[in-house]
Amino acid sequence: MNLFYGCLKGSPYKWLDPVALSKALLPNDEVKTVRYFTARLINSPQDPVRHIRQLQYLRALAMLPEVTIHLGHYRRDRVRMPVASPPPNTIEVIKTEEKGTDVSLGAHVMRDAYLQHCEMQLVITNDCDLEEPIRLVRKDVRMMVGIVNPHAGSRRTPRLAGDFYRSIRPSALAASQLPAALKDAAGPITKPLQW
Repeated sequence: MNLFYGCLKGSPYKWLDPVALSKALLPNDEVKTVRYFTARLINSPQDPVRHIRQLQYLRALAMLPEVTIHLGHYRRDRVRMPVASPPPNTIEVIKTEEKGTDVSLGAHVMRDAYLQHCEMQLVITNDCDLEEPIRLVRKDVRMMVGIVNPHAGSRRTPRLAGDFYRSIRPSALAASQLPAALKDAAGPITKPLQW
């Protein structure tokens, strides 16, 4: 979700090929594996078919041999939260949270490094929860880790320390799109007309 909310939401580039984007970000390196972390969307009255669009996209990603998909989940709870004005009133709200993806990403960053599945890692995130796994990989394994902030440069989390930094330009997103129509064993996969 960091990538989606950072640079894809509201853009025409949601049908992203993450392998092509990784190659654009690392033009002098060989990209062997792309781990894609997300959670399956749950139904929303505001957008009742968003989960269908996501399933189409995940099917398209599964066709790329370099991509492995790691799924977390969403949790929806009724909680009481404070009202900003006037305090100290509270209101009951429906809170939806993505669970498990950041932990899974951090675990795989460490596992891939300790098992030497790669020579270098590039992590697309602006989430300071990944500070410690990245620090340990750089310190203990002495593996190079690059950080790509999917948000505008001014929103970079300073606690995320990497060996190098990249930013995602709209031109790289535009050049890194999947074909509009694909076909897997289950049948045709088409880019959603509206997202």
